[in-house]
Amino acid sequence: MSILVVIYTINYREYSSHAQ
Repeated sequence: MSILVVIYTINYREYSSHAQ
């Protein structure tokens, strides 16, 4: 479950970076 959270967080951060 921890791995899922990490992947989700990384994806969210990457998405935010691209959104800017």
